[in-house]
Amino acid sequence: WTIQDILDDIDLNSNDLRNKFDTNYVRDEMWAGEDTEGLLELFEQDPAFGAYLQSPYLTTLYQGWCRGHLLLRSAASGVGKSRMSVGDLCNISALQMWDDNAQDFIGNRNYQGPSFFIHTEMKTREEINPLFLACISGVEYRDITNGRLTPEQRKRVLKAGEILIDSQIKISDMPDFTSQSIDRKIKEMVDRYGASYGVFDYVQLQSCLAGEYKSRTSVPPREDLVLKSLVTDLKSMAEKYNVGILSMTQLNDSWKTAD
Repeated sequence: WTIQDILDDIDLNSNDLRNKFDTNYVRDEMWAGEDTEGLLELFEQDPAFGAYLQSPYLTTLYQGWCRGHLLLRSAASGVGKSRMSVGDLCNISALQMWDDNAQDFIGNRNYQGPSFFIHTEMKTREEINPLFLACISGVEYRDITNGRLTPEQRKRVLKAGEILIDSQIKISDMPDFTSQSIDRKIKEMVDRYGASYGVFDYVQLQSCLAGEYKSRTSVPPREDLVLKSLVTDLKSMAEKYNVGILSMTQLNDSWKTAD
């Protein structure tokens, strides 16, 4: 053997060890088509389809809301991003929901277990919690927050509160978030409460996140790069903790003139 042959052989052996043990090098590896029968049996027993979203169209397009996946929505300011995300979270985490046809609370067949809602702007008790109560009870949000409920509506909202307590949806206010603090909170939700889904409302630039990005990269925090980094981290968190994460971004004003 030449010296080069020896070095090449050492490199091959070293790469074999890396492929087997170093997940930062290669997380997983196989030959295409390997164990096809076993794969088909896996899908027959456990189809690759996630929980149902509120929209049947989006449920079909996304193959459902799957654990280990990040769903990212973009919409203009004031169109109801938070409300839609609360609705989707209740759709998979509320044990019961109000049904207008039955005129009663019925069991949720789409129930997936405890979940979390991380928000950054509104008041938890007075603004976010009523969104959940409205979604579960079928009573208008404004009627709840304006304090103008009929006796029957009040009874429904109180019942919705009991259902939410049993459903274990944790609401956390984190205005000074960083990627690291979000990761820590999601890990806590998974380890302590067994959460399988959650919402982060919403991807935005603020000083703590920008400072974290600068300390990690030594690069001035340009908005698009910081937001891209956060979204990439959220995707990694979804995979690392096997949770379904839903988040949102806000469109800039150019959407008004876009064809």
